[in-house]
Amino acid sequence: MGVDIEDLLDLDREAKEKILESVKNTEIPKRAKKYIERYEDIGGERSRFLWRWGWDLLTAREPGFVLSTVSNDMTEEVAQVKIAHPPTAKGRGHAHSVRGGLIC
Repeated sequence: MGVDIEDLLDLDREAKEKILESVKNTEIPKRAKKYIERYEDIGGERSRFLWRWGWDLLTAREPGFVLSTVSNDMTEEVAQVKIAHPPTAKGRGHAHSVRGGLIC
């Protein structure tokens, strides 16, 4: 069971601030940061907050984008793959660079 976008939009100010604070405090593992640095090296521009938000969504379960079939001990590994090989713009599999961005 997940959270619908309508549920997130209907949150009160305190709940929204709690989510923002959680994202601000999210630490991206060193091994995933290397892909962010590669993205920046080729000219990509995204704020670190956006990367932390994406990482939080990729590793969170409620709400988040982790499939229920992914075991807890593999959550970060799967998130790292999503950062390193994001979907292509046309949605035909995964790109072999970080040019596509974190969340597509």
